[in-house]
Amino acid sequence: MHPSLPVRATSMGSRTFGTVGGSGRRPPGLPVPPTLAKDHEDRKDELDKFRSLVENRTHRSAGSATFTWTDAGLLDSLVDPQTGVTADWTYNTAGQATDIDYTPSGGGSTFGRSFGYDTAGRLVTDTHTDTSANVVGVNRMGYDPRGDLVWETQAPDPTTTGGTVTSLYGYDPADRLETWDSVQDPAITLVVGDSSSPATEDDDLTERLEMMFAATVTLRSDELTAPGSGADLIVISPSVGSGVLHASYESVGLPVVNLEAAAWDEMSLSAVGGTNATEADIAIIDGTDPVAASLVGDEQISTGSYSLASVDDDDFGTGVNLVAFDEGTDNAAAFTYEEGATLADSGAAPARRVGIGYTTALIPNLNDTGWQLFDNAVAWALTDPTATNVDSVEYGYDKNANRTSVTDSTGTDSSTYDERNRLITGPEGDYTWTPRGTLTEIDDGSTTSLYAFDGLGR
Repeated sequence: MHPSLPVRATSMGSRTFGTVGGSGRRPPGLPVPPTLAKDHEDRKDELDKFRSLVENRTHRSAGSATFTWTDAGLLDSLVDPQTGVTADWTYNTAGQATDIDYTPSGGGSTFGRSFGYDTAGRLVTDTHTDTSANVVGVNRMGYDPRGDLVWETQAPDPTTTGGTVTSLYGYDPADRLETWDSVQDPAITLVVGDSSSPATEDDDLTERLEMMFAATVTLRSDELTAPGSGADLIVISPSVGSGVLHASYESVGLPVVNLEAAAWDEMSLSAVGGTNATEADIAIIDGTDPVAASLVGDEQISTGSYSLASVDDDDFGTGVNLVAFDEGTDNAAAFTYEEGATLADSGAAPARRVGIGYTTALIPNLNDTGWQLFDNAVAWALTDPTATNVDSVEYGYDKNANRTSVTDSTGTDSSTYDERNRLITGPEGDYTWTPRGTLTEIDDGSTTSLYAFDGLGR
C-alpha cells in the first residue's frame, strides 16, 4: 500500500530502548524514533529486564549475541553471532548515540553510522559511511513546532538494494496523521547558467540533491526554450541570473524551487525581482510551514557574512505563504505557493512553487541550517500529492479519534467501532468481543479464529 519504514527501536512494555535519541513524534502507526533513558536510576529495573532479554537472546544456528554496557547503563558494544560483526557505540552528554562503528569478524576496515540532532534533541540526520568513510546514504528528518515529524528521507541500508524514499506528513487540528505523500528516487532538472561549465554553486546543489534525495540530476542551461519533460522537480540555481529564464517556466506544470531571486518576478512569484542583503541570517515567521521544519526564530544559515536575496512582503501574490524574512527587515527570503494559489500576476500556481533567496556567494558557504532549509523546500515540492509519481495516503477518523479509513491508489480500507471504541470491522475481517472487552472471534471471510480466556482475562 505504501513504502515500508524500518523499525528503529526495540519496545518492551510502555518503554522504548533504542539506538538513537530524539523527542520528535512520528505519525501514528509508523515506527517511533527510539529514545534513550536519561533517568537511568529510575529505569534501572526495566533496564535490567531489557538486558536480561537481549543478553539471553540466542540464534539457534549461530550462537548467542554478546553485549557490553557503559557505567551509565547504555549499550556499549554488540557482537552479532551470525555475521561476527562488532558494533561499538559512542554517545553525547545527553545520552544520545552519535556514532556506531561496525568492525567485521577478524578485524579489517570499519564502516559506520553517525547521528545528528537539532536544538530540541530530536534526531535529524542518520548518515551511513563505507569502509573509506565515504557517505553512502543519509536519512534526514524535519519537525514542526509541536514536535511532529513533517518530512523525512529514508535511504536504503548500504548492504541492501532499494531506493531512497522522501515522505511528507500532514496532520489535522487534533494532531492526528491525515496525509502521507512519498516519492522514490526522483528525477530533478537543475537549471543553471551554463550546463557545459557548471559554477561552484551548481556543483554544490547537484551533490546535495544526489546525496539527500538519491536524485538523478540533469543540468539544463537557462537559454533553453522550455523546461523539458520527464522531471519530477525543477530547481533553478542563482547562476541563471535575470532576464534569461524562458517564459514557459512560469506555466510549467511541475513543482519548482527557485533560488534565483532576480527571476522571481519572471515566474510571477513576486511583482519585482529580489535584491541582495549584506548578511545571510533569517527570521522564521511561520514555523508551521513544512519548509520551516526544525527551524525556529532567528537562524544563521551560513558560515560567514554572505548576501541573501529577498523581496518586500507586499510584493507577493495573495496566495503566498511567507516562511522567513531577511532578519531585521520585512523582506521575505523564503516563501511557498501551494498548487492553485494566487500568484503576483493574479494567476494560479500550476504546481507547488518555492522561493529561497540563495545567492551564488552564499550556497558554497551554507551551514547545516542553511542546507536544512533547502532540503525542506525540496522535500515539500517533491511530494505534491497531485503529481503522478507521488504515492499518496489519506487517513480518516471518527469523533473518538479512531482511525476509520486509509485511502491510497489501490482503494480504501475502512474500519468501524462499537460504542466502547472496539474494532468491529476492518481490513482483516470482523471482530467479536465479550461484554468484558476480550476478543473472542476474528472472521476474515474465509477463516474464523476463536479465542478463549480464563477468569482473569488471560
